[in-house]
Amino acid sequence: MPAVDRRTSLVRRTVQWIADSDSVRSFAIPFMHRLDGWILEASGGSVSATEVCLGIPIVTLTTTGAKSGQERSSILTGIPDGGSTVVIASNFGQDHYPSWYYNLKANPEAMLSTGGRPPEPHHATVLGGSEWDRVWDLVVWSYPGYASYRERTDRPIPLVRLVPSG
Repeated sequence: MPAVDRRTSLVRRTVQWIADSDSVRSFAIPFMHRLDGWILEASGGSVSATEVCLGIPIVTLTTTGAKSGQERSSILTGIPDGGSTVVIASNFGQDHYPSWYYNLKANPEAMLSTGGRPPEPHHATVLGGSEWDRVWDLVVWSYPGYASYRERTDRPIPLVRLVPSG
């Protein structure tokens, strides 16, 4: 599955395993998004802590708030799949969906920025059926921790495909 550079070195796999532990996860949930935001801003959007430490690609997704109508930006794992990007509404395996997922369901037009490039318009669709199964395998291959996120919650974990609309 060459679309993602998983960097399967022993060090990288060890860091991924540690990142998925209960104690690190409870620290990471509130902190990593902030840390990634600071590093992304300082690097002009070209690098994040999650990419460096875990080897998984990060994107900035800007949605329109489902209730507020205001722009909301989220830093997420973005798995390349052909000419599109897939984002995962796992919310670290918590029992509620992330806000950005509700926003995309209400308004599937969004802006996506990757690798320091300017944001580009994208259209979101929620995957289902065999396409979900195929992409889920790619997601878990990219970061095995997603499998444990799925085990932690009774809710389905939506996968959302973002296709350039410009």
